[in-house]
Amino acid sequence: MKLNIKINNVQQIVDLKFNVKFDHGPIVCVTGKNGTGKTTLVKAIRNLTNSDTFAKTSSEDVFKEDSSIEYEIDDFTLIYSYEKSIETINCRIPVPMEYRTKIYVELPIPHGERFTFFQRISNLDADIRSAVVLKKFTKPDALIKFLHRIYDNKNFDNLVAVDIKGLTYYCRLTVGTRYLREDYFSSGEYFLINIYRRVSQGYRLIVIDEIDISLDAAAQVRLIESLREFGAANDVKFLLTTHSLAMMQTLKSQEIFHLEFEQLTGVAKIENVPYNYIKSILFGFKGWDKYILTEDDVLKEFLEYLIRTYCKGIYFSYKIIYIGGGSGTTDLMKRNSTEEFFSSANNVISVLDGDQRILRHAKNNSTFCIPFESLEKELLAHCLEGGLKGRVDCNALLNGDIERLRRYVPILRNTSASADSTRSSLSLKDRFWNLLRALRLTFRRKKERKTNVSSEGEFGDAGKKLLKQVIKKRIMSQHEVIQHLCKENEASVIEFSMELQRFLTIQPTTDASREVATLKAPTGAKAQS
Repeated sequence: MKLNIKINNVQQIVDLKFNVKFDHGPIVCVTGKNGTGKTTLVKAIRNLTNSDTFAKTSSEDVFKEDSSIEYEIDDFTLIYSYEKSIETINCRIPVPMEYRTKIYVELPIPHGERFTFFQRISNLDADIRSAVVLKKFTKPDALIKFLHRIYDNKNFDNLVAVDIKGLTYYCRLTVGTRYLREDYFSSGEYFLINIYRRVSQGYRLIVIDEIDISLDAAAQVRLIESLREFGAANDVKFLLTTHSLAMMQTLKSQEIFHLEFEQLTGVAKIENVPYNYIKSILFGFKGWDKYILTEDDVLKEFLEYLIRTYCKGIYFSYKIIYIGGGSGTTDLMKRNSTEEFFSSANNVISVLDGDQRILRHAKNNSTFCIPFESLEKELLAHCLEGGLKGRVDCNALLNGDIERLRRYVPILRNTSASADSTRSSLSLKDRFWNLLRALRLTFRRKKERKTNVSSEGEFGDAGKKLLKQVIKKRIMSQHEVIQHLCKENEASVIEFSMELQRFLTIQPTTDASREVATLKAPTGAKAQS
């Protein structure tokens, strides 16, 4: 199911576009600080199936004269606009029944159905009692398995299902003909049963606000695993909101989305971001003197090795955090300069792969680039040049066109060689000539790629594949790869490590600009292959 939503001037939100796709699996999880619009988004989705959602759950001033919500469901479009006569948004076109009966939304306390269901089942107690006495019930084996998996116990072995007027209700048998109805279960137990109930009823999209509210951390983790299986087996999608770190840490990177609200403009944005980005924004990493943000776990281990091996007399405690992506890493560093969820700006730097050095987000004094285009690219280049002969067979591990990859190596080496190693000492004239060399290199790349040379992207992908295969086949561990490449390129590695040491050993200062000026970042040094 495709669901795009555009919210205009509803409550505090001037503009919010929800265009998240379920391309990578059945789960999408949205998180963000309180007041960013998560519940407003969930209410907007529920408005498709219950047009009085906002009237029953929001204040009277939720809408303005220019308020609207636009929906695009698969190939069907609906627009709810404000009507003054009824003082709410309305749509003249009815929502097709195929969507009204396929989308289920669960709101949090006090508006969620999990908290209004109890009166309904209480009125059916006589029918349930009769079914139990006459043993007119069935054993819901799939639901029992689902609950056992999440709670990791056997408390639901006596669970039975009773069908009344076309609906199914659950209770646990105790002694004789006694039983415990599901409305007497814990709110978490009822909540899980209700998810199972909606999946069984054939809903295609299940939306749950504050999914973690009734579950402990262990149950939250096991629930995510179960929902993935449920979604795949029943062709159902789950849109969740949460603040739970335990749950978000279980999610895959492509399943987590951050909702950010700009108070001044009223614009809310939803972006796919890594877990560590979320943790930093919502909870922060407190307790260290210095912070080094980087792109991925490979680069994180590389930096840890450099500091252990080459940096002496470390003065400060430090934390290396991999965020994901070059621009995402530097963006988080810039946001810290105003919000200080890590520390003050002079205590936080970014370290990126060398191939990021020419990009705009890497051109600031608090961003460093390693002396390789990337660890993966350097490993591949080193291997193609025969540096690991007898240990690594590129042809066998890559199973691809090695000659095209080999023709790219001179371009890689020229790229590294063109990088100035000490940007802080360059004159304006030197910077001009470096820019000219970079332009020449760009034109050369374009020319050489027309002559059966692998592209930069192909080379990078092949490098990642090679590293993965080397580790998987236990030819070398990731640590051994890093150690080997550092020894082969020791001069440039030591030069770069000295910048890390300077950052981790200088005395603290309240003048951020003075400290940053000391830390002019190297943009990489010539790789010695």
